[in-house]
Amino acid sequence: MIQRGTDFILERGNPFKWVKFSILTHTVFAIVKILTSIVSFSIFLFIHSFYNIMIVRAKYLVFNTHKDESPQSLDAEKVYQIIGYSIIAISFIFTIYCVRLFHPNYNMIAYPKLVGVVVALFTVFELIISFSGIVTARMERDLLAEALKFINMTSSLISIHLTQLTLVSFTNADHHISLYIGISGYIIGLVILGMGIFMIKRAITISVNNNSII
Repeated sequence: MIQRGTDFILERGNPFKWVKFSILTHTVFAIVKILTSIVSFSIFLFIHSFYNIMIVRAKYLVFNTHKDESPQSLDAEKVYQIIGYSIIAISFIFTIYCVRLFHPNYNMIAYPKLVGVVVALFTVFELIISFSGIVTARMERDLLAEALKFINMTSSLISIHLTQLTLVSFTNADHHISLYIGISGYIIGLVILGMGIFMIKRAITISVNNNSII
């Protein structure tokens, strides 16, 4: 029953249905962040825009490889490994972005309570869907679908950071709370780094096993 529910939510056999829309939204986010960073002279917002650019690059590569039936196209193991390196790059970008939270004069943005609750609920839902998608892809031995879900999991983990910022912003917490959120961001960055390393090692192992069979 649990498996049926998971398959229904993830639309089994078609995990790439919303990839084009996701690519478009992350592209728009990247452009908006770059323009806003130029207007506001925010170096950290400019750095954060590269997170969206890396997400777009990774999803575009997975989607194109999935639909490309050319014998000269990249194999799934190679794409899986490239996505692993991309996720590692995202972890470094995110870690650099979190540096701002350690500044003694950092002022946290105050978000409405409703926004904080909605972001928290969305983040939890996104984490559940991403983790379920990884499990399902592993069971079906679909490397490209698994790579796509790892990208989504990366995005979900970064959403935890935004969730923390929105939730504490309306609790009237003291200014030192940004320090703890910064430390939490570094922990999230390490988790994302571990995911990328895991994907690279897994891709190498699969490639070696396939070559030994041949």
